[in-house]
Amino acid sequence: YLSKGTPLLEELYLGRNRLLRGDIKGFQALSRLKLRVFSLRKTRVHGDLTGLLGLLKHLRELDFFETQVEGDVATLSGCTDLESLRINRTKVAGDFEGLSTLVKLKELDLHESHVGGELGALSGLTNLGVLWLKEHNCRGDIADLSNLTNLTKLKLPMCPEVHGNLVAFSRFIKLQELSLQYTQVRGSVESLVGCYNLREVCLTGRQIQGDIAAFSALAKLTSLFLEGTQVLGYDVVDENRSRAAAALGGRSAK
Repeated sequence: YLSKGTPLLEELYLGRNRLLRGDIKGFQALSRLKLRVFSLRKTRVHGDLTGLLGLLKHLRELDFFETQVEGDVATLSGCTDLESLRINRTKVAGDFEGLSTLVKLKELDLHESHVGGELGALSGLTNLGVLWLKEHNCRGDIADLSNLTNLTKLKLPMCPEVHGNLVAFSRFIKLQELSLQYTQVRGSVESLVGCYNLREVCLTGRQIQGDIAAFSALAKLTSLFLEGTQVLGYDVVDENRSRAAAALGGRSAK
């Protein structure tokens, strides 16, 4: 793969292959290639992240989704060129602090992972466009993410130790998808009026209040889920769905 000492292979996708097995340290020999993309998603590969240090340092995209890879997430702290990281459904563990140096990250998928900590530890990742922490042991005030104004997708469902007020999203004008069901986030849905790019909203709990008419200002909204909230005009009972749909200009109110 070398031409006059210059690596030609920059992207390696080996995912969705259950026949692929073995220790990831076997890939260490590829470190001279300076790979930019490395995907082993849904394979039977195992081993510790430290076995790939030479290979990892040049990566821009790393996808170990649903593998048996393990180790401390802080092992990746030196991979400062990373733009996309998916290590969910692995045995990788540790604290968000271990990712605080990855300031080029645009996508971080840790849902159903063993990496957790305070939301504030992610506040410096201002290039993030996608953040997914579903079913996660994260905690803190949603306002701790107020610097992440490049977010287009924020998914924090089933994170019961996440709290704060919806007013924290007033600056998130790029946001397209917001999922906060089964958290302790509270406030009025009127706080989302400025998020005019929103397409999907999912909120739950009696601590969410306001009037469904507020969503009529969100012209791009196609999906709305507000089960169990105190939002006036929304109800899961069929007879009230028409009222919700009317407020959305005939668009979907799930």
